[in-house]
Amino acid sequence: MNKHTKLAISIDFIQIGNQAILKMHVPQPSITEWTLCLQLLLDRLVDRITITTGSHNISLSLCSESIFKIKNEKDLSIQIDTSSCNYLTTFFLKYYRDGQGEVDHVDIETPNGDYLTFLVDSYNEPVSESEARRRLE
Repeated sequence: MNKHTKLAISIDFIQIGNQAILKMHVPQPSITEWTLCLQLLLDRLVDRITITTGSHNISLSLCSESIFKIKNEKDLSIQIDTSSCNYLTTFFLKYYRDGQGEVDHVDIETPNGDYLTFLVDSYNEPVSESEARRRLE
């Protein structure tokens, strides 16, 4: 089964030589739908999700038991393993639960050297050096 949705997310998908770089900003209003899409894929309730972002279309799919693929309309694609997809989904589930991220972005490096960066609007401010020391005492 395939699903199609429209989200107000911004995407920069760049190919530099053999390296693909995906930078995706998921704003607050899109967090719920984005998180649901990731979970549907991980639970294998859909085969592919196509996301329209205004000027871009991307498709998300599980290619096999262990490979998750993000592909744009120009056939540039990035693949990550399922454990990285689980990590990403957990980050967004916590964001949904708490109303903000633990950090402002998540970076994932793929086994073949591609990069994914997911940015969010609302996040916890980092603790000061003195507060970090106090917590470690």
